Amino acid sequence: MAKVISIINHKGGVGKTTTTLNLGKALAQNSSKVLMIDMDPQGNLSQICNIHTPEVQVVDAILDENKLPAIFVSENLYISPSNLELVDAELALAMKANGVYRLKRSISSIINTKEFDYVLIDCPPSLNVLTQNAMVASNDLIITVEPTYLASNGLDRVLDVVEEIKQDINHELNVAGIVFTMVDKRLAIQRDIKDQVSTLFGKDIPIYKTVIHRSVSLQEAAALCTDIFTHSPKSIAAQDYHDLAKEISNHG
Repeated sequence: MAKVISIINHKGGVGKTTTTLNLGKALAQNSSKVLMIDMDPQGNLSQICNIHTPEVQVVDAILDENKLPAIFVSENLYISPSNLELVDAELALAMKANGVYRLKRSISSIINTKEFDYVLIDCPPSLNVLTQNAMVASNDLIITVEPTYLASNGLDRVLDVVEEIKQDINHELNVAGIVFTMVDKRLAIQRDIKDQVSTLFGKDIPIYKTVIHRSVSLQEAAALCTDIFTHSPKSIAAQDYHDLAKEISNHG
């Protein structure tokens, strides 16, 4: 049965989409079959995968309760794409009593076929009904955190919403860990903030040993609409995501 993992944070620009893509690629290279779901109306993940105007997308599945599309990206890697039409779903789901269950229903048919080993959900930079759908549908959550004051501020609010979803709806929901992104080991302030986050939350939430270093190669790969392994397979960033995938696989 596929493990469903949401990549979340209510902040934008903290590496959610980059992590979804490159973690997915790393898992796929290790012979796992991976479906990425783009739950962000901005559609950045879809665009990086060169899908700009999807004929079938996430919004069609969750509003009509159909099976999610799975469009081929590369060997073992597929995507359910989105674009701004997902905003329509956000409004509709917010008005439905069972709106937070729609993604789970669409994913269930995929999980039951045992077609995929992992489903990775790229969440929008908010805690809205789309992110809540992802939480309800997930086994695990990975929280991406850039070690800056503004990016790490409000992490407690994310965890409050997670706890509400866990208590009221998805009792099996698990925060698999916090992964630090855009890390520059030369900056003392980043080290201090990492230590603060670890002190405040590390007793209750695992902190991944792997960190994702700030990298020009990652920016170049995104600009070229590709993943880090295709663009620069020997880069530090590629090694980081390889290590993160291994760490996640080893923890089930």
